[in-house]
Amino acid sequence: MDLSWRKGTQQCVEYTWMQSSIGAGRLLLVILNHAIHSALLNVTYQRCSGQYIASMLIHSEKQLSCHIGTYSHWQGMFTKVLVL
Repeated sequence: MDLSWRKGTQQCVEYTWMQSSIGAGRLLLVILNHAIHSALLNVTYQRCSGQYIASMLIHSEKQLSCHIGTYSHWQGMFTKVLVL
């Protein structure tokens, strides 16, 4: 999957997460809150290995909370979040 950026149409937001300091669920909550408050509609996550994990559309806070429940079990270290 091509995750490269096209100028003027997409943004990239980077987060750094140390495994010992924050849980995966908490990290996703922070990311998703950021997406909601930035009025961003599509969030794609990329693991530090570069492996594509998942993308989702955020339509409302109600749907967002469902996604938090779904994805909170993710383990590992996320070093970059691609916000489309």
